[in-house]
Amino acid sequence: MFTSVLNTEMNLLILTECLLSALLCGVMTAFANGYNDEQSQSMFVSLCLLPCAICMTLMLINGSVGTALAIGGVFSLIRFKSVAAKAKDILALFLVMCEALACSAGYLGVAILFGVFSSLLLMGLMSVPFASRNARELTMSVAEDLNYAEAFEEVFAQYCKSWDCYKIKTTHMGSMFKLYYRLEMKSGADSKALIDDLRVRNGNLEIVLMDRRMEEEL
Repeated sequence: MFTSVLNTEMNLLILTECLLSALLCGVMTAFANGYNDEQSQSMFVSLCLLPCAICMTLMLINGSVGTALAIGGVFSLIRFKSVAAKAKDILALFLVMCEALACSAGYLGVAILFGVFSSLLLMGLMSVPFASRNARELTMSVAEDLNYAEAFEEVFAQYCKSWDCYKIKTTHMGSMFKLYYRLEMKSGADSKALIDDLRVRNGNLEIVLMDRRMEEEL
């Protein structure tokens, strides 16, 4: 289990075992990455197939410096463009790279064992609640002559357990203020009603209310 299958000459059976093991590790990590969280189809497919691609590439190199430089040159011509990834997605990419490295070296048992261990650990950590479901991030624009320190206290007291204005900045050449709040909503509080009451007091200017858990991932 902990010895390399590449001690003998490379053949079709060994190549198939390595690629299937890499695919299995990628599938486990992909399912673990999507556990208790949203995951795009492209991310899922990438995590499944990336270990196979890395494993095949490293097996082709097989210690040859010339081949390594040639393959590196080919990959340098490819430009990758993607949206900003979550920290968890970046971690999943590193995990499948480690699994692919183990498979390319022939340590299939080690790769699968690491895949199972890392997947279970990732799923367990994703089950730990780090932020309240009622935590919100509020961004609001107000006119420069509005006493924002007291104007919204009554509204926040009606809909929120706690609130904190942690950042203030000027916009539109100093003619407006942009306020940033962290809110803890009351259970069952209506977000639309909160926004409507705030619009009455801020002159119907821009208001953005979002889940704080999503804001921390951006």
